[in-house]
Amino acid sequence: MKLKLESFFVLYNKKIKIKEIIKIFNLKNDEIELLEKILFELEKEGKIYLDEYGYYMHVPKEFYLKCGILKKSNSNKYYITTQDGERITIVKLKKDVKEGDVVFVYKSTKKFKHPKYVEGEIVRIVKKEHYVNYCNYLVKSTLMKEGTQYYIKQNDKKIYIPFEYINTAYIGDLVTVSIETENTGKVLEVVKRHSKKHVFELIEKDGSLKWIPVGTSYKEFKLDIKGFKIGDRIIAEINDDNLEFIKQINTKNIITNEIESLIIDFGFDVYFNEKVIKEAEKLSNTILKEKIDKRIDLTNLETFTIDPITAKDLDDAVSLEYDNNKYRLYVHIADVSSYIDINSYIFKEALKRTTSLYPSNYVVPMLPEILSNHLCSLNEGEVKLAKTCMLDIDKNGNIIDFQIFNSIIKNDKQMNYNAVNDILLGRYSDSEYLKYAIKLLKMNELSKILQKIKLQRGSIYVETSEPKFEVDEMGSPILISDYNKGEAELMIENFMVLANETIASFAFNLDLPYVYRNHEKPTISKTNKLEWDLSKKGYLVKKISNIDNPRVFQKYILTMFEGKNKEEIKYLSSIMLKSMCRAFYDSKNIGHYGLALNCYGTFTSPIRKCSDLLNHMVISEFLENGITSDKMEKLKKLISEYSEYFTEKQTDADNLEIEVNSYLLEKFASNFIGKTISAQVCFMTSEEIHIKTTNGINGIIPIKNNFVIRNGILIDKNNNVYKVGDIIEVTLEKIKNKKFVFETNENYKILKKERNYD
Repeated sequence: MKLKLESFFVLYNKKIKIKEIIKIFNLKNDEIELLEKILFELEKEGKIYLDEYGYYMHVPKEFYLKCGILKKSNSNKYYITTQDGERITIVKLKKDVKEGDVVFVYKSTKKFKHPKYVEGEIVRIVKKEHYVNYCNYLVKSTLMKEGTQYYIKQNDKKIYIPFEYINTAYIGDLVTVSIETENTGKVLEVVKRHSKKHVFELIEKDGSLKWIPVGTSYKEFKLDIKGFKIGDRIIAEINDDNLEFIKQINTKNIITNEIESLIIDFGFDVYFNEKVIKEAEKLSNTILKEKIDKRIDLTNLETFTIDPITAKDLDDAVSLEYDNNKYRLYVHIADVSSYIDINSYIFKEALKRTTSLYPSNYVVPMLPEILSNHLCSLNEGEVKLAKTCMLDIDKNGNIIDFQIFNSIIKNDKQMNYNAVNDILLGRYSDSEYLKYAIKLLKMNELSKILQKIKLQRGSIYVETSEPKFEVDEMGSPILISDYNKGEAELMIENFMVLANETIASFAFNLDLPYVYRNHEKPTISKTNKLEWDLSKKGYLVKKISNIDNPRVFQKYILTMFEGKNKEEIKYLSSIMLKSMCRAFYDSKNIGHYGLALNCYGTFTSPIRKCSDLLNHMVISEFLENGITSDKMEKLKKLISEYSEYFTEKQTDADNLEIEVNSYLLEKFASNFIGKTISAQVCFMTSEEIHIKTTNGINGIIPIKNNFVIRNGILIDKNNNVYKVGDIIEVTLEKIKNKKFVFETNENYKILKKERNYD
């Protein structure tokens, strides 16, 4: 109906009342509410205008009123930006108008000294109360999931969709939603499916076997395939309301079954098709002499990889030489592009997947295992093709010179972060690592120099940790621990960021097509919300000024962290991250605010990221054939077409990981509901006590009337004093909105007093 109405107004091009529209379209009573919603949506988009007499009219390009969203500048002046990009400053503000409202503005003809300065006055505010029967409005957005709750995001706010109102939509689908209340809505239609493939489970209903979709209210299907029992799950594709069987989810346990189902529902493929597998199997493990002769041989250079202990897809290695107060750092990246043709099934599959997935202990690779774990992976003792970024760096961290070239390397040692951290911290380590100790310490020395430069230029620092699960033979989580970055992780991160920045700047300066990783500064509305969220939690906050400079925002964050223990810093970091814009892929470079860099793009993970693989292909083509080849033109087109898609899929991958972690955390914690556990008090806000149980659950105790706050400590009605670091007894009361809520009562006691908790 929306498209019909939009076309109608363009062709009709006269004033018209809603009663006449109802007659023209012959609408029934139950369709009038939808009409009002669409009219409201069209006016918010500036396509039609409702005058003071109740007449609607089409808004042509040359319309005397200009439409836009009311915003507030850093100097507290209100303005709108029109569709043509013109900025109009508002001189007279109406009483009932607020930031974020859609308004129609009369543009003044008054001339000013600055040619681009224009003033205007608000004529109309597009608000829902202007409509007679209408109390909500329509939006288009992507359906997402958080625990068991579905939601969309509208202006950084979550609008929750009750399960009975998701109307056949799946996670990732583009949907039209009717906003019913301030925080809830319902799906009216699915505009675009995120994926045709979904997970279905066999159930018995009304005396017959039916396949029902997992995680949505889509209709049931009958599919005549034999050999399945109730509870079995399959992957199937919906085509014209028919179900086409693809594959059974054949897992060993319920947990893995659930994770696979989530992966598929988030729009990712778990399995590779036969064409991709067969093509990968034909690839030779033998490196041709003609390829070796064209490369710089670095097989005698001491080289090693440093990764998580479970890693199998090793796509980066490092080497270091030091002489006369100068570091020569080599960052070697697996040359995946030498194995994959741009027209191959493997590459087309990589474009579709865009990224490898690592939810919990599960791995879904972007490339078939024969490539990701064997042919391309920089495995210990094997000679491999690589692309090397060689950087000469002085003692102050300045890059004196750099080269990017095709190489052949050999990994002398496959190291893991745990053992390298032991070496760097002077703890006992595996004897096989000791011969590399001097080199590792020298690498860490360079890393600290690079880290100091990062902080000086304003690179944003936040403290994050990921839950690490140990599972039993059935896949159920039995232990949770935090995965925290050590010096080894930071060292590799600093080296990779430097290589990524160097190669991206190289491509930018030569005007090569490239996939950049951009990051914008926080918006004013986000920083305002950050200040509000922090003050609501009881923190003393100052107004954030000069947000354009990342050093200012960095200082603000570091000031908030002062005097806080690790758990509170992680909590504050989670609030800070919500105020940041998401990084995104683009064919155009605008810089990276979070890293405080003018140019950035990723290059160091071509086994795991298609963005990096495309960048490898660009650099390969440039090194071999220059900038003007036909292949370079094709790469330029692919980068332009796929950059936005890479961002969408990366967001899906991040949300999937959060969803899987939440699922496993709730699965683990549900075993302890109603049970008494000992926990440490981590920190306190004005609303809650934050605790961490001895079995690894981060939870809260709401501060109710039975607590009194005095001089920064809490006292309950039995005069028990709670301080940071105390070990107390708690009971897990419930799990609500991903929060683990505990309680104490008069029978619980403080087991141990700790005054210096970190």
